[in-house]
Amino acid sequence: MKLIFHIFKKDFRHHWPALLVSSAILAVYVWDQPRQWTAHPPDLRFFSSLLRYLPLFLSLAWVFLLIRIVQGESLVGDRQFWLTRPYKWHTLLAAKLVAALLLVHLPLFLAQLLLLKLAFYPVLDSVSGLLQIQLMLFCFLTLPAFVVGSLTRTIGQASLVVLGLFLVMFGIASLMLVVPSLEFSPDDFGDAIAIITLVGAVSVVLIQFAFRKTRISWCIIAACLASYAVLLLVAADVTQQTRSMPLPTAAHPLPAKVTFDSSVSFQHQPGEQLDSYGLDTRVELPFLLGEIPADSVVRIYGIKLDMDLPSGEHWTSYWHSSSETLIPGRTRAWPSVAIKRAIFDQIRNSSVQARLSLAFNVYRVGASSSIFVMGDSLRLPGDTRCTRDQFLSRMRCFSALKSPDALVLLADLPNKNCSARANRDSDPWAAAPAFYANLSESSTPEFDFTPIQETSVYLTRMHAYEDLAADVPLCSGTNLLLARTKFQYTVRTEIDLGNIRVSNYVPSYPRQIIPKIPRPPSRNPSDKLSFNFLAPALIVKAPKP
Repeated sequence: MKLIFHIFKKDFRHHWPALLVSSAILAVYVWDQPRQWTAHPPDLRFFSSLLRYLPLFLSLAWVFLLIRIVQGESLVGDRQFWLTRPYKWHTLLAAKLVAALLLVHLPLFLAQLLLLKLAFYPVLDSVSGLLQIQLMLFCFLTLPAFVVGSLTRTIGQASLVVLGLFLVMFGIASLMLVVPSLEFSPDDFGDAIAIITLVGAVSVVLIQFAFRKTRISWCIIAACLASYAVLLLVAADVTQQTRSMPLPTAAHPLPAKVTFDSSVSFQHQPGEQLDSYGLDTRVELPFLLGEIPADSVVRIYGIKLDMDLPSGEHWTSYWHSSSETLIPGRTRAWPSVAIKRAIFDQIRNSSVQARLSLAFNVYRVGASSSIFVMGDSLRLPGDTRCTRDQFLSRMRCFSALKSPDALVLLADLPNKNCSARANRDSDPWAAAPAFYANLSESSTPEFDFTPIQETSVYLTRMHAYEDLAADVPLCSGTNLLLARTKFQYTVRTEIDLGNIRVSNYVPSYPRQIIPKIPRPPSRNPSDKLSFNFLAPALIVKAPKP
């Protein structure tokens, strides 16, 4: 123990300037955070812009400090001075870990406690979550810095290693340009990458401290990089992707009947140039939705378009992700697909046989209750505190350690007491209510230097054809229906579109859909929330304060 303390004192004495720089950046970061919560940035625009990069500067300062601490006793080669000292490798490793904990992790931990106190969140109740953030910081920052420091002698070599690893990772990521199906990866793909990285990094650090076998360590890193490439190719397998999204069964049915609406298309003027920007042409396909169950919320998870070209070739868009949310009351959906311009130019004046595959994530809606916007503030579950944005029709919501749990907000907006900005040319509103949906489910804290997480909450409502949505205002006294959601299952459907002319579904500018929906006669909208879009058994109405 005395030897560990002796090595730590030596590292502190040698690297206090780097520690001073990182501490100064951390102090400025803590000073700036309350200003960010209240939307009062400094008057100097350049200084205000610079403050946004404080997390990056802080990360670089810590990485530099950690690398130099490890390089204090070089682990490359076998002729270092420290080998003549009475050091055991595990004692040296423990001393370096103590330095990392006391010079990097402890200052951040204390800063996070202070920010929680300034934001009036319970400090003691948040300690376990802060420790989880410290563990993530160790895995994402401290451990990689130890790897680089143990493989290099100088900071110049370390910089070259970091640059080289970045270029290799960039090259692996660029495989997406060659293999389009890589844009859609299974949910467990990130977990596999994280496990390989963690095992590889720990192995390199232990081998370097115990045996100083740099060649073996580089082989481990090369094996990890090769594993990434193999995993990417496995994840790109369309058959495997499709298998992870099964067809409907009695236990896992489709959440709604989906029918292609061939009677609707975009109206184009003679000679109009269709989507002339970019390498891809985006088409939006109209679908009619059957009644979505009142106790469900649905998110379109993936989309794939297949076409048989006039030349006899088969073309596929491959699976790509989507995030459109469908709530009870929706009657239409417009999934969009990008088509390579070279392919689109071949078929723009002809019909093709097309098939669309849609994957849905189905969420169960729990018991619901009424909440009200009180002045400029709103309270959500999890001690989430919201305040109105002074410039936009949204709420800035703050919570400790993590964003609010999965929920959906519904409201009969706009209404006569909370009206939207009038636009004579806009289409009438659809029957479905305005909504906000956050369907992500996570029990772990967000990995961030600040323990105060900010989320923007805004309600949108679809227009008549449900192809476009507009933000609606949240006024004082607005009645909202809050419902918690829980993921149930993933299911897919295959839809034969028949012979279609793809150019009919390229959005026109200005955007015009035919046939046009007649504008309903003017009426005074309701100022009360209609609960008809959810099952009565799910509604727990709270008295208005």
